[in-house]
Amino acid sequence: MRPELKLTFYPRFLIAHECAHHVYRHLTHLGRAEVFGIDVLNHMLRQAELDADCFATKALREHDIEAVRSAQWVFDNSAAITSASHPSGMERVSHIELCLHQQ
Repeated sequence: MRPELKLTFYPRFLIAHECAHHVYRHLTHLGRAEVFGIDVLNHMLRQAELDADCFATKALREHDIEAVRSAQWVFDNSAAITSASHPSGMERVSHIELCLHQQ
């Protein structure tokens, strides 16, 4: 599939990913994390991103696998944010693949 077509599917994954942050109440929980220090906060942020990716993957895999594959392509082929608080693109691609096969 051409890159520009892959990018047309990515927003659907992104919307499901952002919905996951609300479903899991990540902002509420992360607001309380600052009392534990920066290392714990960064770990929680990284896990929140992976959890949101997994939620989006499971929500879309049955009827919109193109959106899931598009997200993997984006994370694999871009300079996606990688920091102490965000997983690497490679880590996200691998995690999405695991989530595709989970119940």
